[in-house]
Amino acid sequence: MKSAFLCFFLVFVSQYSRASELSSRTTEDHLRASEAVFRGEVASVRSYQDALDHHVYTRTIVRVEEVFKGKVPATVALVNRGGVAGNLGEANDLAPQFHPGQERLFFVRHCANGNLGLVGDEAGSPETSLHRDTLQELRTKSVGTPLPGGDLTTNTGTVEPAGHAQPNDDTPPFSAATNLISGPDSIGPRFLQQDRGETIPYLIDVQYLDPALTVTQAVGAVQSAIAAWSSCTSLRFTFAGLQNFGTNAADAPAGDGVLRIQLHDFYKFTGGGGGDGVAVGGQGYNVDPISSGWTGGGNVIGNDFYHTTSPWVIVQTTNETFHDPTNLAECLGHEIGHALGLAHSSNDPNETNSFLREAIMYFALHGDDRGARLNGWDTNDIQQIYPPFNTPPYAYGRLMDIVTMPTQIPIPGVNSVEIPGFDLQTPTSNLVFETSSASSGNGFFTNDNNTIFYVPNGFYGDTGRLDPTSGEFYDIIYARFSDGTNASPYVAAPVLSYAADSFSEGIPDSWRTNYFGDADPSAGRNRHANDDFDGDGYSNLQEYLFGSDPTDPTSNLRITSFSASNMQWQAKGYEVYELFSSTNFKNWQLAQNPLTPTNSTGVATNFMNSNPAQFFRVMKVP
Repeated sequence: MKSAFLCFFLVFVSQYSRASELSSRTTEDHLRASEAVFRGEVASVRSYQDALDHHVYTRTIVRVEEVFKGKVPATVALVNRGGVAGNLGEANDLAPQFHPGQERLFFVRHCANGNLGLVGDEAGSPETSLHRDTLQELRTKSVGTPLPGGDLTTNTGTVEPAGHAQPNDDTPPFSAATNLISGPDSIGPRFLQQDRGETIPYLIDVQYLDPALTVTQAVGAVQSAIAAWSSCTSLRFTFAGLQNFGTNAADAPAGDGVLRIQLHDFYKFTGGGGGDGVAVGGQGYNVDPISSGWTGGGNVIGNDFYHTTSPWVIVQTTNETFHDPTNLAECLGHEIGHALGLAHSSNDPNETNSFLREAIMYFALHGDDRGARLNGWDTNDIQQIYPPFNTPPYAYGRLMDIVTMPTQIPIPGVNSVEIPGFDLQTPTSNLVFETSSASSGNGFFTNDNNTIFYVPNGFYGDTGRLDPTSGEFYDIIYARFSDGTNASPYVAAPVLSYAADSFSEGIPDSWRTNYFGDADPSAGRNRHANDDFDGDGYSNLQEYLFGSDPTDPTSNLRITSFSASNMQWQAKGYEVYELFSSTNFKNWQLAQNPLTPTNSTGVATNFMNSNPAQFFRVMKVP
């Protein structure tokens, strides 16, 4: 599941003066752009997922206390794209997070979809000392009688119960990290590729690039921005090419972890929701804590994170400010910062703290030919998520197919799986393995270090296997590794099936019947678990565990094809395989990260190194 955060970047040029085509911050301009203006108190906030477009929306009910423009009912319903519903979330800067009891000024107008939304973020900010002058100015302009405006009587609302509750966790996730994109629980998202020593691919859409820029200039600006963030973090990126997304970048991601950068706003996304933005950066991520408080993005220096799945950036290059490649590079650096998980250093146009004002994550473009240059605020902030020298460990989840017997006899390899864990800096032997949140509906889990065992509480018949991609399970346990400072994202070992073995050898009756025609191992020769029916060197029990055919001597765990850039082997779908290399048949090392095929063919690519001769072997993780 995925969600999205949208963060709008307002463009300033020359000493922070606003570009002429963007909305002004004056009260008069806000009034002109609004159908209605009022002061009110947030009564309720409810998030939900739309059944038609599957996006998340938030309905905010406001009790109106003072009207300055338009015809406004006693309660008003505002609806904006964003919020958190179940494990999905979306948000954007022009739809700030409201909280019941919050008193604000509301400058509103109808959006293209008919919803009533805010005209601009500052206009909807809380009544702080910064906006008391605005309140007094509104009272003076309306002189006790609302100015002519729109009729909002059809936008009346009813106070609703809270629309989002966090999962019923015993220990909720925790984060003290600051200035990060986050949902209502203050937990931010992060990428995982860098923890595994892998790169984040990025695609660039220049389909409708403004002709004032060349593709070379545009790509160069992107790469400059990318380099700024990778230079101070563990993040690494790979240019995956140019691609026409066919829709706005915010809707293009497919949860594949690819950063999509769109250098045009042909689909008119940046000004959506009543806003006047010219660039947007955001990301989709999974909101997925378990009852222990563990999260899918791991824990970095004591802070929990969710898992980024769909990062994206949109820049409206028709804005003449971005015809200067250095301005475009700065803007892209800012928006990519949002896609990586950072919020603004400051939203104050009169910011006096130079440390905040000079950050690339300041809400306004500096426009002084600095390009994609970070300052200390930016580097300190990003290193909360992606420390450059100590990445969290990483692990691989496993699936369990359980064999039940009249008498539960421990058989090596049966009803157990090993959870492989790694760390780029810490030796695997020094990692601490933990399990959590185990269910016990049909049996119970134990573990010996990182090997998990499951004992069913009965002699069950065959259930058939649940779809590994469905998220369904009979029982489940979660696990992670810690290096003493950081912890890996949790992984799961769900039980997907039960099968009866009437003869207590670890092989299901149904498996023997399928291949040998009879469940009884004594009904013919070489049918017991430790026998080798087809004479290929692998026992029948090993063939069951491998997912191979015990009657075919060519069917077993073996490499089937090999070239300089591609290796294939017979595999069992959704099992974990490790590829090792050696130059002398004595010292073997992991050639790349473990692989999990989804079918009976395992494939490895890009595994060669500079050694003059290499030997390879594939091993199934027990």
